[in-house]
Amino acid sequence: MHPLSGDISSLKDNDLEEKLRDLNKKMLTASRFPNQELTQQLQMLLTTYKEEQVKRQKKSFDQQLKSSQQEVNSDLKELVNVDRKW
Repeated sequence: MHPLSGDISSLKDNDLEEKLRDLNKKMLTASRFPNQELTQQLQMLLTTYKEEQVKRQKKSFDQQLKSSQQEVNSDLKELVNVDRKW
């Protein structure tokens, strides 16, 4: 994590995406100048924000997967056992 990024976990998803767009614009501008230190700092910030975004996406995917597994399990319980003899 970049020491100047602060607590990015409290940002909303839209704010995180906006920050990523802003940092990408700044990175494009900074890459036109010979100041490599600035470019490196921006790259570290971008990496920090992208990692947070990936973490959130993974968490969302895991929740959806868990939910779908629960739905499948509940649907299986409702199936009729056709092999059962009366």
